[in-house]
Amino acid sequence: IALTFTPSVTGSLSLLGSLVIIRKFLCYSKKKLSTPYNRIMFGLSCADIVQSATSILSTFPAPQGSAYFAYGNVTTCEIQGFLTQVSLSQAFYNASLSIYYVLFVRFGYSERKIKDKVEPFLHAISVGFLVSTAVLGLPFEVYNFSGTRCGVSPYPMNCSSDLGVDCTRGEYAVSFGRFLYLIWLVIAYAIIILSLLTMLWSLWSLEQRLERRYGVATLNVDEALTQRSRMSRKMKDLALQCFFYIGAFFLTYIWSLLYRIIKSSMGNDIFVLALCGNIFFPLQGIMNCGIYLRPDVVKLKRINPDCSYVWAIYKVAVTDISRRNSLRLQAHQQAVDMS
Repeated sequence: IALTFTPSVTGSLSLLGSLVIIRKFLCYSKKKLSTPYNRIMFGLSCADIVQSATSILSTFPAPQGSAYFAYGNVTTCEIQGFLTQVSLSQAFYNASLSIYYVLFVRFGYSERKIKDKVEPFLHAISVGFLVSTAVLGLPFEVYNFSGTRCGVSPYPMNCSSDLGVDCTRGEYAVSFGRFLYLIWLVIAYAIIILSLLTMLWSLWSLEQRLERRYGVATLNVDEALTQRSRMSRKMKDLALQCFFYIGAFFLTYIWSLLYRIIKSSMGNDIFVLALCGNIFFPLQGIMNCGIYLRPDVVKLKRINPDCSYVWAIYKVAVTDISRRNSLRLQAHQQAVDMS
């Protein structure tokens, strides 16, 4: 029962977070979808909405009698499994976001250069390729109930490892899952880890360059230190935002990845990993939302230090936080406190 209801709860939170992100840059951002960053975040949020929807449904689309609260049939199970495979684009959009930060911070690419040279390939892989692989699974009937929801799995579930049981559906589901799910997920992990290491190297290199350029030998020491601090803080803020997104990705996918690897190689179902996967796998939308709102929350707290974090997060999530509006909110808060 816990495996049935936990993804519905966490998936609902994730869906809300993704909708907040989309609303923020469609309604309040002046650039809307005109920048690579916003378009990548839009793609990531859309992929998370698909993934959250499949999580909210949990076991409901599974054929009747196959699990608790299963009220579907083979067709509804295939739809859920297909959408689960499509939502793997979430992992590649995370990798795309990491590539964006590396190009912008480490190599100094402009937004226009990223848009012209790199971004089309990121969307083509994240959407086009993964949708194609999801469609490829349909004629092979690889989408079946996997124990927690409908996904890539043979039917009956253990028929591929039990020689006494014949697979009636999804004979090639195990191979499909390894080559068109696990391998590509591992590739996304590799890209993100490499991006993380590159960003750490970039920060270290930046400190070394600033030390040489604005060292104590500079004539105007105070001005040099101020300039150095400003440049260092800007780069660190960008890197920190990237690290947060990477951390959210790892916290989201590590449990499901371990569960699939162990089940695929050993055939064992580990309840703790399955439960952690059901809790964290649908949560990326709400975590991304918190990370996306974080710079504006910090800005609002800096302008209005007396406001609570709860109030700041709420205002950032539902209103336009430009400097003018921040000052207006500060005046309004002071008026409320005086009354």
